[in-house]
Amino acid sequence: MKTEFLSLSKKSDILAYLSETKDVKIIAGGTDIIPQMRRGEVHCKTLLDISQCNELNYIKQNSEHKICVGALASHTDIYKNELIRKYGKILSLACRKIGSTQIRNRGTIGGNIINCAICADTIPALLVFDADLVLESIRGTRNISIEKFFQKRDNWIKEDELLTEINFPIYPNTKYKMGWAKVGRREVMVMSRLSLAVVAVLEDRIVRMIRIASGACLAHFQRLYNVENFLLNKNLSNELIQQSKRLISNELIRIGGTRWSTEYKEVVIGNLLERILRGL
Repeated sequence: MKTEFLSLSKKSDILAYLSETKDVKIIAGGTDIIPQMRRGEVHCKTLLDISQCNELNYIKQNSEHKICVGALASHTDIYKNELIRKYGKILSLACRKIGSTQIRNRGTIGGNIINCAICADTIPALLVFDADLVLESIRGTRNISIEKFFQKRDNWIKEDELLTEINFPIYPNTKYKMGWAKVGRREVMVMSRLSLAVVAVLEDRIVRMIRIASGACLAHFQRLYNVENFLLNKNLSNELIQQSKRLISNELIRIGGTRWSTEYKEVVIGNLLERILRGL
């Protein structure tokens, strides 16, 4: 099937085109979809380039004290941005570890989310930040939490919708403790085999708030509520860390079942959690 290529630079034109045309795939950075098309995994009638839509390329703090990231912000833009480093540090860390310099310069946060690869590095950080996605069409605007977005297919992006923004409350480094880590086959230019994000509030080492999300180890992205509830309102002692380490390994099996990689991942996810908790 022949694929047509079209480039639009205005959001209104993009939304109008999506409302009128079927079988369209959107390209911005192209770091995921181009390799997929070359492998024959993705086919479409039209490839719509939105990379020149400056309306979707921004990072700012709004009047509600939320950090707003346009869907076309690149991974490099995000990890270098001072607002992100100050109020969303682990998102900066995640973007800094994505692929190579070229991938970070071209790839966008919107593409990382919509492509929905289970190894996507930004999504665990956005889950613990309780981020919202803004999906627009000519029918209107749909705001949905990133957690609900991934919970079931009915919530996924529709054919005529465009992801325009990701926003989340500010998480000042002075109040919130956080950590992010991933494991791959090598140190750089690596696809995650497992990742973990944590954000917490500690008072004299008592865990007053904690959120934990994993990537690349379960069928879909999700918070690990049982582990969070176990840690809540307890002293973050060495004994508690060891107990939570065993619990998160058990949760991996309970939620995801047993497969060929389980023996490896149940050990590694526990070690990642221990490393992050000790660093809080």
